[in-house]
Amino acid sequence: MNKQTISVAEKIKVERLFQIQNDVFGFKQLEKIYRTFNEFFYELWQERERTK
Repeated sequence: MNKQTISVAEKIKVERLFQIQNDVFGFKQLEKIYRTFNEFFYELWQERERTK
């Protein structure tokens, strides 16, 4: 039981660290986002304007 609990805790720890690192470095989430092409293009345009 303890080995199983530790294994689950390690998996949660890795996932949390991954989320923190992605937020710090500005990476976008890997979840599917449903949006129109215009929304996507506008978002891309804003990102390019921000980063020049």
